[in-house]
Amino acid sequence: MASGAARLFAGEALQLPSGIVTAAYLARALSLDDYGRFLLAASLVTWADVALAGLFVAAITRLVAEAAEWQPVASRLLQTQALVAVAVAVACAAAGAPVARLLGEPVLAWALPLLALGVPLLALARGHRAVAAGRGLYAASARAVAARHVGRPLLIIAGVESGLGLAGALAGVVAACGLELAWARREVAPPLLLRVEHRIVGLWSYVGPLFFVSLALSVFERLDLLMLKGLGAPAAAIALYGSAQAFQAARGVAQLAASPPLVASLTRLFAQGQRDAGGHLAQDALRLALLPLPLAVALALCAPEVLQLIFGASYLGAAPLLARLGFGAVGLFALAVSGALLTAAAAPGTYLRLALPLPALAALLHGLCIPHWGAVGAATVTALLSLLAGVCAVAIAARRWGVAPPWGTLARAALVAVPVGLAALVPAPGGWVAVKLLAVTVLAAGLYRVLGEPLLAGLRPRPSAAGPG
Repeated sequence: MASGAARLFAGEALQLPSGIVTAAYLARALSLDDYGRFLLAASLVTWADVALAGLFVAAITRLVAEAAEWQPVASRLLQTQALVAVAVAVACAAAGAPVARLLGEPVLAWALPLLALGVPLLALARGHRAVAAGRGLYAASARAVAARHVGRPLLIIAGVESGLGLAGALAGVVAACGLELAWARREVAPPLLLRVEHRIVGLWSYVGPLFFVSLALSVFERLDLLMLKGLGAPAAAIALYGSAQAFQAARGVAQLAASPPLVASLTRLFAQGQRDAGGHLAQDALRLALLPLPLAVALALCAPEVLQLIFGASYLGAAPLLARLGFGAVGLFALAVSGALLTAAAAPGTYLRLALPLPALAALLHGLCIPHWGAVGAATVTALLSLLAGVCAVAIAARRWGVAPPWGTLARAALVAVPVGLAALVPAPGGWVAVKLLAVTVLAAGLYRVLGEPLLAGLRPRPSAAGPG
């Protein structure tokens, strides 16, 4: 599992430089208002992308991993996914004009239909990558996502530089989704157009809860931005908030690298009757979920330097937002890893009960806090609820697997955060902030090693008595 996660991490890690290059370019090439509109449109359509991923990706990985004949299972799942994705894309396109009137942004009337073209492309690309992960072909999955992360900034820049401005940037996003799908089909290509008679019993009872989990988390993660806009924030304020959210890509990289091999590995261990080894793997995964805490501390303390370097001085107002959202990203990562464990243990309903209250709680608290404290209030609500959900999810997943919660790891992470935070306070002008962040990451890894906390080395099945209860 560790080697699979490492391969996926290598591909997903390109999201960081890709996202930073894209954000830095668009922040300078577009006006502050247009960049805010780009982020708003992308955030709205991302709801559909994330919901579709939650509906199918984990299910495809698990069902392909346990299937004796993978091709008919994969074909049936991908065909079903394609039909649902096209329906969702049509709904997104139809929502363009009403949403534009509701939010007072006429641009959304054409921006949402344009971005909707990428919904089925990205859904099928992720589906193919899930098939590859289910078969243990992690390198193939990594190459497909790497193609999108490398091509995305190039396609967006080409679209803007062609004179199309905001429309060119959005078209580049759609083209990058098509590029990932084309590459994924090169790696693994189950039939999509042939009629497949294979029937998957109980599919919707399994993926239904995962769909609502993904939808709830997608709404929760973007509700702060949308409620800011809905409560009267100008497009420029949305751009500042979106620039702080851009750094949550690091959490997405770790999450997308860890979850597919985790689900696939645990499913195979179950199929082979190795429940004890699965319990040890689950405990190691829960430890992994808590390890990034010192890096959130470092990012919070370096926030002004990082924003100055990437976005420029006009985005320094996002520093307190970035500081808070960085801690929220740790909570969401812990929630995602715990959710993968619950999915592998065939308990998606438990995952749903964890995620479902978050949007309602967030809407209530945002409605109370944003009128008084604006964007800082929104970021604080998101961070606190994310951390609370992450801690609860770790405890519940540990109980489900019959293992001890990794509170010792949490204590060591808090201890490591102190020297890491002190190191992050050292001034680093200009490009030296990137060197400083790399140095504090190495420092955190070294301190974990000194304290006896293994990193990825622990993500291998070991014999002992544990398993889901």
